[in-house]
Amino acid sequence: MKNIIYSLVVVTAFFTVISCGEGGVLKSSTPSDVAKNMIDYIINEDLDGFIAISANTEGKVISEKDREFTKSMMGFIKDDIEKKGGLKEVIINEEKISEDGLKAIVKMQLVYNNGKKAPEGDTELIKVKGVWKIESL
Repeated sequence: MKNIIYSLVVVTAFFTVISCGEGGVLKSSTPSDVAKNMIDYIINEDLDGFIAISANTEGKVISEKDREFTKSMMGFIKDDIEKKGGLKEVIINEEKISEDGLKAIVKMQLVYNNGKKAPEGDTELIKVKGVWKIESL
C-alpha cells in the first residue's frame, strides 16, 4: 500500500486547478498551521475545509468531477490511517518561507497510534491575499 505522504501528494495535486476564497483560514495562520489543518480535514473527510485551505496561482475553481475524486482520495487516506491505529500526532520538522514571503515548504511527519512513523513529506504552500494556502507539488 502506498504510504500516506504519497497519498497526500496525490490529493494536493488536484488543487493545481482550483482556487477559493479566504474561508477557513485566519490571516495569522502559519504555513505549519495550515499543513496541520490539511491533515485534520483529510482525517475528518471535510472536503469543503480542505478546499478552503487550497489554492493555485491561476484562480480556477475545482470541477465537480475533481471534487468527487478528491473526496474518494480523502476516504482512502483516512482508511489507511485507521488501519495503522489512527493518528497520534503530526510532527513539524521544518518550516521554510521563501525570501519574498510568498512560498513556503513545511516538512512534516505523521506518527500513528501503532507506533510507526510515515516518511517525512513536504507540503508546499503559497500566500494568496495574505493567507497561506496548500499548493500542489
